[in-house]
Amino acid sequence: MKKIYFLFGFLFFIACKKESDSIPPPIHRKFDTIQYQCGTLTIYKAAYDGEKLISLTGQGASLRNYYFIYNSGGQLIQRDLETSTGRQKLTEFKYNSAGQLIEKKDLLPVCGSTNEYYKYTFTYTNGKLTESTGYLKDNTLPDYVFHTRRVYTWTGENLTSVTAYDNNNVPYPETLSFTYDLTKPNPFQIFKDLWLQDIYEPPSTSFFFLSKNLLTKWVWPSFDCVANYTFDNAFNENRIKSLSMACFGQLWSFTYTQ
Repeated sequence: MKKIYFLFGFLFFIACKKESDSIPPPIHRKFDTIQYQCGTLTIYKAAYDGEKLISLTGQGASLRNYYFIYNSGGQLIQRDLETSTGRQKLTEFKYNSAGQLIEKKDLLPVCGSTNEYYKYTFTYTNGKLTESTGYLKDNTLPDYVFHTRRVYTWTGENLTSVTAYDNNNVPYPETLSFTYDLTKPNPFQIFKDLWLQDIYEPPSTSFFFLSKNLLTKWVWPSFDCVANYTFDNAFNENRIKSLSMACFGQLWSFTYTQ
């Protein structure tokens, strides 16, 4: 069970990228709806202001909406959650002078099924994410306490392994590693800054938005988890329609109207 928790926890910050310089840069695309799981599978309708995603409105009987607030430079600085009890600030984001996200702080439990919430700090080397540290808070704690640390290893433009540290800051002996199709681009790069909004909520948030190539699977000792994609080609171009993992099931699905 401890190993499963370790593996599941790794998914906070996973990314995908590629090596080939022949693949053209991504063109940002807007999705009309997204389906993901926060306790139960829910469809959200997206609204935009120019290129910025400004809200995700839950469809169906359960009221659960997200709102995204940006500074004058176009950086996401706040995320609000609206439920039947009203609208509250959910998350704060902070950046360094280079425009890199250095802190993401949840002020409330992100999903209604847990009392725990987290703060994350991020460290970069040569523009790449190389370390993240998570701090836990719940209703019994006066402040955030150290929870876990992750160190990221890159090969070229692809994230290739993650080493996790437990709540005593001791590294787990197992390392999670990733494989890619170097002939294909990362389809999640069509979404501008989408990873900041945690479309799949903790404790399973995955950073699929950093690497250059198509992630094909992640590997843990005696464990291969294959990524399965479908694409919407109605517009004569590849737009990702869904992602599911062989070991975890459906993560996201998208629809488009333009």
